[in-house]
Amino acid sequence: MSNIAEKLGADIESLRKGIGSDSRIGYHFIYPGCGYGGSCFPKDVQALIRTTESIGYDAEILKSVESVNYRQKEMLFKKIDQHFNGDLEGKTFAIWGLSFKSNTDDMREAPSRTL
Repeated sequence: MSNIAEKLGADIESLRKGIGSDSRIGYHFIYPGCGYGGSCFPKDVQALIRTTESIGYDAEILKSVESVNYRQKEMLFKKIDQHFNGDLEGKTFAIWGLSFKSNTDDMREAPSRTL
């Protein structure tokens, strides 16, 4: 959603508030970010894809979710690179939040590892 909003010139925070105001959805997990990581969700999505393949079902949505997640993990670098017109030599960057979620030191599949 954040990529679409950016292309349209829309404010992702306003969209998040609008979508989250629907009580069936809520606000808790609707935040733009650098992709998902962790020890469970990536593994579970991949396992479900393998299961569907073993029964001859093409789980297009699941495959797309995984594909978009991998691309999303590269977006922050692309934005940084664009901002500095490709001139990153000699620049120092700090990354706040290396783990895949707050209040944990778990780095498994964390988007920061790709960055």
